[in-house]
Amino acid sequence: MKNNYVKTCSCCGTQFSRFNTPLINIAHKEELEELMEEQVEELEMKGNFELLCNDKNVTAFYYEYANAAEEMYSNDLCDSLYEIACDFYEGRLTEIDDCVFEEEFI
Repeated sequence: MKNNYVKTCSCCGTQFSRFNTPLINIAHKEELEELMEEQVEELEMKGNFELLCNDKNVTAFYYEYANAAEEMYSNDLCDSLYEIACDFYEGRLTEIDDCVFEEEFI
């Protein structure tokens, strides 16, 4: 059964998933990466995991599957990593809301 999350590189045949995340400031990259890598390890996946970034934000995650057997778990992997990114993003929004202050301008 072919999984919708698994893509094949046209030049080398590598099986991978690339999933966009909410834009998270790159200052939080290491913390988010650690959370996501823990999930990859918990699922006992052995492929290559990376966060994709531009100059200011984490934009996506990329996972290159180690073997065909891992591809069967791509739904679980992508769904859980995306959920981690969304929860992380929402947590940072809450922190920002806690820092908002009001000042009256005359």
